[in-house]
Amino acid sequence: MKGVATVMALFLLLGIGAAHAEDADEAMKRNRRGAELLGQGNMEEALEEFRKAIELNPKDPVARLNVAFVLDGQGMVEEAIAAYKEAIELDPKNLLAYNNLGVLYDKTGRYDEAIWQLENALSINPSDPNTLKNLDNAKKSKAVMLERENQIAELRREVEIQPENPMALYKLGRLYAFYDKREEALEWLGKALEHGYDDNHNLKTDPALDKLREDPRFTEFVSRVP
Repeated sequence: MKGVATVMALFLLLGIGAAHAEDADEAMKRNRRGAELLGQGNMEEALEEFRKAIELNPKDPVARLNVAFVLDGQGMVEEAIAAYKEAIELDPKNLLAYNNLGVLYDKTGRYDEAIWQLENALSINPSDPNTLKNLDNAKKSKAVMLERENQIAELRREVEIQPENPMALYKLGRLYAFYDKREEALEWLGKALEHGYDDNHNLKTDPALDKLREDPRFTEFVSRVP
């Protein structure tokens, strides 16, 4: 993840709406213990403590923030997103939840959603430096994505006009390869060969194809061109 990473809710809040004061106190202890375990690198036990805190005090958003943070660290991004959404439902003014949710949307290429959530965070604190940085990253990511889509669309139009032109097919395939879209790249490079593309030297040296070179399907393509 580029830019400012998600931030953990290490601080502890009084339980919101807990049925009993004892449950609220125990939930805080579980949260505190989870934070300690996480600091020791024990993510599984930390997650268990945070979840116990939620059971004790279902209306406290902090444990859900911490659950989301751990889930993200474990690569369970969709589950982390769901946990941040739950935290926001409980505390619609929680800047941290909006910020971290925006970062995860950026991480998964959902840039419009990322920008929206980060702008929600800034509506709470317009000068928060982490959120400002993350919003800038999300907007840059979206711009890069749009440029990539425009380049692909332009070459696809060229292929539609000249569907049997081997060079047009090759250019589309190499662009997909450059953007690490392996299956699309192999599809269009295969079509280029079927329609007579025969530049073996280019297939072997074009840097845009470097990420394909260990794929046996690409090796087979190269072997077909003398």
